[in-house]
This record gives sequence, structure tokens and C-alpha cells, in this order.
Amino acid sequence: MLLNLLLTILTVTQDVRVSMLDGPTVSGSLMEMTTESLKLKSDSGETLVPLNAVMSLDAENAAVAESSGDAPPPQQVWLHDGSTLAGSAVSKSARQVTVVTAEFGELSIPAAGVRAVRLMPDDPVYSAQWATFLQRDSEKDLLIIPKRSGEGLDFLSGIVNAVTADEISFLLDGDNVPVPASRVYGVVFAKPAAKAGAAGVSIRTISGVSISARTVTSDGSMFRIETAWGQKVELPAERLQRIDFSSGRIRYLSDLPPIREEFLGVDPEGTLFAGLIDRKTAELMYRPRRDSTIDPSVPLRLRGQRFEKGLCIHSKTRIEWALDRRFASLNAIVGVDDEVAFNQVRQVALTVEGDGEVLFSRIFTTNEDPIPLKLSVESVSTLSILVDYADGDSSCDWLDLADAKLILVTESK
Repeated sequence: MLLNLLLTILTVTQDVRVSMLDGPTVSGSLMEMTTESLKLKSDSGETLVPLNAVMSLDAENAAVAESSGDAPPPQQVWLHDGSTLAGSAVSKSARQVTVVTAEFGELSIPAAGVRAVRLMPDDPVYSAQWATFLQRDSEKDLLIIPKRSGEGLDFLSGIVNAVTADEISFLLDGDNVPVPASRVYGVVFAKPAAKAGAAGVSIRTISGVSISARTVTSDGSMFRIETAWGQKVELPAERLQRIDFSSGRIRYLSDLPPIREEFLGVDPEGTLFAGLIDRKTAELMYRPRRDSTIDPSVPLRLRGQRFEKGLCIHSKTRIEWALDRRFASLNAIVGVDDEVAFNQVRQVALTVEGDGEVLFSRIFTTNEDPIPLKLSVESVSTLSILVDYADGDSSCDWLDLADAKLILVTESK
């Protein structure tokens, strides 16, 4: 009883970090979360944050909890909505798949929503090949079996009628074949007739479960969740790692196909180095990069901070996107990438236009700190970005629009 009381006290005062859609973060103790807002308490008082402005919530104790000694769950289930459920005692009937997880107990998922199950513990020897099987679209179920030599995975195509702890009922060429479960690495199920859409909320626990949800609320000590398939479960706050609210609310600019992308030359006409590299070669070398620097092997970095998403644009380049008035704002961190920022003092120009009107224009110097950029694009149909020479040449003109994302217009806005 004393241990339970202590856990409750620690949980109520648990710190979380809330990342907003428009960039800033807010930290404090989570006191309450409804379907409309969340309440944080800090030394400066209580803060009520609208949920439709939140991108993610991270438990500050998650890194410690991950190393708390939990044994890795031996089995895993992948759902079409993006959920991954690590657990044990995986079984399948004609209508549903069940798995026992550390936090939620037994989860029962409609069979049509399940993409794959791995029945054996994760084996690094097979990881790459298993990942390839997960990407395959097949009209039949794939029964994945380790080769007797141990040198890889093999498969059989058929219909998996049932999975139990002892055997898999497998229909192969019209014959029902009972396959010992101990021989099966996993099953990748046939492609469904209709693709499931991801739910609006994704919840990750410290045991590795990632679950899509319709709704999530909390009293500070317990999260109450309605899963994407309608099952209601609870999660103690100390088991939470992250809640991601961003699905369907943002589009990363690097993921949005442009309607026009034009590389206008690596050096200005009439300068000493103009024309040294032919246009086609220059375009291959210096065209805009998505989620990397101009060197595709080098990640985006601004003053030591690494970014997984964003654009690196070399002068002189113009890119246009069709926004069709679907987005409220463009947010990014802008600066010259660390890969070249400290080589020499140079300048590069950025101009952002919406339907031909200048929304932002600035010259960036290599040795200055990056700046946050937030522009209203709510009435914009076409967004244009121009990265241009600012000092007569293109040396060190690797301009990052790191974490560049478009926030969708919402009905409640």
C-alpha cells in the first residue's frame, strides 16, 4: 500500500514537456487533460493549453523509465493504422487478433486491422529481411519461417485461419496444414481491400507499444484511452513515453510535392566562377535536398541541433507549392547549416512569397544564430521560396529551413 501511495504522489507531480504546433514548448506537471485542453502546473502557476494547438506531449521521466529493467516483449503486432503492439500470447481467430501487453493487458483487435505479427523474439540477423516482408503487398498471407541453415527467412503463401500458442492453422493449396508455432517467425497478412487511415492521436509507452487512439483523457495519474478500433483501456502516467497529436494536423514542407522547382545557377552571371560547372552538373550537385543537407549523407544541423525533417536550399533556387488555402501557418527554424556555417563569413538571401506578395525577406550571415520563422499562409494559394545570392557568390549558401511544417486550418480556428 505504501508503494502504491508513493507511486501516486510521484505520478501526480510528474513533469511533461508539451510541444506546440507553432514551435514553442511548455513544461510543467500534467494536472488534467480533456478532449479539448490540458492543464499544466508549474512554479509560475497553472496554464490551460488548447489541445488543438498541441503537437506532442513527452513525459520527462521517459528516458529513465526506458532503462528501468523491463524485459523486451517477445512478440509484436503491427496494425494498418500505424500502431505497433509489443507483448506476448499473440493469437488469431477468424475475427480478431489478441495480444497481452505490459501496460494494457489483453488487447483484442479486429483481424482486418492487423498487418502482421512476429511470433519469435526480435532477431537482428533477420531484421532487414523481416522489414522487407512488412513492405510487401500480397494477395495471400505470408507464413515467414527461418531457414534451417539459420541464414535467412523463407515464406509460404496461403491463408492463415488461426494462430494459437501451439500451432498455426494454414491453408496451403486447398489443404489445411497445422504448422508448429515454434517454427514460425511471423505472419504478414494479405493486403486489405481498403487501407485504414491513421487515427488522430498516437500514444507510445515505455515498453515500446505504440497505439493509435480516437481519444485520450487524463486526471494526471491515469490516462484513459479509446483505441482506434474502439477498445477502452487505461495507462498509468508513469508508463507513458509520448503522445503525438500531429496526425492530420501538419504537413512537413519536405513531404509536400512542389508544383515548380527551378535551379537558377550556382554562381551569378558575369562572376569569376560562373559557367565553370555546366548547368546540368550544377543542378545535380546543388539542387534542393529534403531531410538532409546538400550532401545527402549529412543530416540537417543548426548550431549543434540535428533535425530529421526540413529543406536545405542552395542559391540560386526557387520552389513553389500549391497550398490552396488549406494551411494556417508556415513554421521553421532558418539558418545556414553547420556543415558550412563556420568555414567563412558569407551571406545568403531568403524571400518567401504568397501569391506574389512578399511575406518574409531577410539576409542570413553564416556566423549568426538561426531564427524561428512563423508566417501566416491562411489565404495563400501558392507559396514560393527563393534562396538567392546576397554577396555576389554562392559560397556557403546552404540555407536550412529546418523542421519546416505547414499547420492545417482547423474548423475551430
